[in-house]
Amino acid sequence: MDKRCYYRQGEIIIRKASDKQTNVGGEWRVNGVIREGEATGHTHTLSPEAKLYVRDDGSMYFKVEDKPAVLTHQEHAPITFPKGEYEVVIQREYDEVQHRYIAD
Repeated sequence: MDKRCYYRQGEIIIRKASDKQTNVGGEWRVNGVIREGEATGHTHTLSPEAKLYVRDDGSMYFKVEDKPAVLTHQEHAPITFPKGEYEVVIQREYDEVQHRYIAD
């Protein structure tokens, strides 16, 4: 059984990660936007204390080093993250034809 800590904000799931996961080919995203809502334009956004990393395969991770970071969204309660490394997972749904990301 997976004993890692999980956080959830809408269709976004976040879990603890490791250095091995975050340091594989990709780029740092400066603005901290994890995902934009298709219907509303609302965003899941990390405060500047977190460094968001997008790997070449599209997977996302972020690091919190000194001060706690906050994930915000206009329709959800904010989530505060202590120092550490985290993996971002976008939930998907299945409709018998294809898998697709859940729209927020």
